Amino acid sequence: MNKSLQRVLSCHVYQGNFVLSSGKRSNWYVDVKAALTDPYVAYTIHCELHNRFPIAYLIASGYGGYGIAVATGESCYVVRGKGQPIGQKPPLGSLVILIDDVYTTGKTFRSLEDLAAINGWSVVGRLVIVNRADQLPDNIVALLSFKRGVWGPGVNLA
Repeated sequence: MNKSLQRVLSCHVYQGNFVLSSGKRSNWYVDVKAALTDPYVAYTIHCELHNRFPIAYLIASGYGGYGIAVATGESCYVVRGKGQPIGQKPPLGSLVILIDDVYTTGKTFRSLEDLAAINGWSVVGRLVIVNRADQLPDNIVALLSFKRGVWGPGVNLA
């Protein structure tokens, strides 16, 4: 786990009663989108992408993935539910990396996997900034994992 990135993100952890986009309830929330405005966070994610994966198109869902692409300066194709996609659609046979800001249930990655299969893209990597799940599939790389009782509000990161 990247301790410096964890410290920066800790400034964007909030306590309260939240309903996550997955529909789950939580007493803490990590605002990754706000953290992406920090140049250190953007640079760290950019480096992680290039150190872990071959050059490829980034495929994201929603504003979380879009924020990652913008923050890192990478080309990205973003699908937005019922809205129009943003960015240039990769051609048939392209290598793609699936990205998301937060992993909770895996629903976003499943939909991105389906999209890749339909379009004939080869998935060469999967990256999430924050893992909230108790168990993350082996084929997904999480930069940070925040599990109950391990890293959350009130935890001293010093």
